[in-house]
Amino acid sequence: TVKTARDAILSSSGCVNVSAPPTPDTPYIIFNTPEIIGKCNDLILDVSSSSGGGGRSMNILWSLYEVTANDSSVLATLAACNTESAYACEISSSLLDVNRIYHIGVAVTNFLGGLTQRNRSVHVMDESVPLVEIVGPTELDVKRSTPLTLYVRATYSSCDGNQEENGAPLGYSWDTTSSLETEQSIQAYVENDPRRVSLPAYTLGYPGGSYLISCTAFMVDDPDRNSTAQI
Repeated sequence: TVKTARDAILSSSGCVNVSAPPTPDTPYIIFNTPEIIGKCNDLILDVSSSSGGGGRSMNILWSLYEVTANDSSVLATLAACNTESAYACEISSSLLDVNRIYHIGVAVTNFLGGLTQRNRSVHVMDESVPLVEIVGPTELDVKRSTPLTLYVRATYSSCDGNQEENGAPLGYSWDTTSSLETEQSIQAYVENDPRRVSLPAYTLGYPGGSYLISCTAFMVDDPDRNSTAQI
């Protein structure tokens, strides 16, 4: 029996232990970094569109494989990004060796301890390549019933910093991959202007899933000189 007087305040306390799940969800990494860059391009490593953090910031750890004696400055740049747990890390072109393939790794951990790792190989060519970007944000939330139109802007950059849109004949190729790791060609939806793709409603058929859409711009006379943008 509890007796109380008028205007009295009663309270109680307790302790609830909250434990992490035995098999926590792991992050889904979107590694938005080109596989080929030119000798004048900075290397931008970007996983900012990744998901799976449970509404909280995730821990990002960058690494370099197959290290050489020339990589001290590159390693220092990655270490600085790791100190900040940076979702994007930029390595100056002045620190990169041309005609070399860099093997970059990233480990993303959420607050529950779920861990996902991805690797990306980036070839630094001894010549310029097109620079391409998808106009607008790097991440979109869309309904299946809503058509989606994407547009890319491509420039051909020389080492003196000059950029000319359509200054060289460029070709474009569009692709998409779902979070279920299924690939789907969307080339059939490319408009007469190959820089633009329009997806009708329900083209992307997995509700609740994530899609990585990419566009590769390449030199028509040398397709190996290319770069890719993703959303």
